[in-house]
Amino acid sequence: MIQSLNALKVSILFIALIILSGCQPSYQTHLRVAANNWIGYTPLYLADDMGLFEPKKDKDD
Repeated sequence: MIQSLNALKVSILFIALIILSGCQPSYQTHLRVAANNWIGYTPLYLADDMGLFEPKKDKDD
C-alpha cells in the first residue's frame, strides 16, 4: 500500500514538472513579408493603379 502511494506521489510530481516546464516566457519573433517584383506582374500592378480591381456594383442594387 505504501509503495503504491509513493508511486502515485512520484507520478503526480513528474506530471506537475512536465506541465510547469511549459510555463516559460515566450519570445516574440519578427515576421518578414516579401513581395516578388517579377516583370510579368506589371500588368497586375498597372490594373490595380488604374482601379480595375475595384468591386463593381450590380445594376439591380
